[in-house]
Amino acid sequence: KNTYARKRASSMRPRFITIHSTANPKGDANAHSRYLNSGKSRSLNWHFTVDQFGAYQHIPTTETGHHADHSGPGDQYSVAIEMCECTAHNPVVIYNKTAKLAALLMMRYNVPLRNVVPHNYWSGKNCPASRQEDNTAAYAARPFAASGIKKAGNVSGKNRNHFFP
Repeated sequence: KNTYARKRASSMRPRFITIHSTANPKGDANAHSRYLNSGKSRSLNWHFTVDQFGAYQHIPTTETGHHADHSGPGDQYSVAIEMCECTAHNPVVIYNKTAKLAALLMMRYNVPLRNVVPHNYWSGKNCPASRQEDNTAAYAARPFAASGIKKAGNVSGKNRNHFFP
């Protein structure tokens, strides 16, 4: 295992940002971070989890994750952001923090808005469920990423795994 509770890692240059939702009404970003670091997720992993307090980074954005399409292009070229659906948290705040993080990543890696996509884009899965009005809403992630560009600004509170977008 490497330091991120994974058997191996492959490098990548991010070309996409994939938005997911955790579908876990009890788990916040810290709980998801602990889960991934425990190794219990087997090969499943992603880059960020966002809740109302901020975002946890689980793996480097220059390494592939296993989150979108079973080692297909969604995994090979995409940074994954999971939005928490924790019922104890404010979904509007989570949405705004996710949009801001997506916008920061877009700027950092020169990812065009057309390449900010929901998990549904790669897999057909109704994910992120909280952002899909129906299963055909393949581009539901774009309007919110565009709103994040306006919100992107200072990032503070950085430490090893956690920062506040």
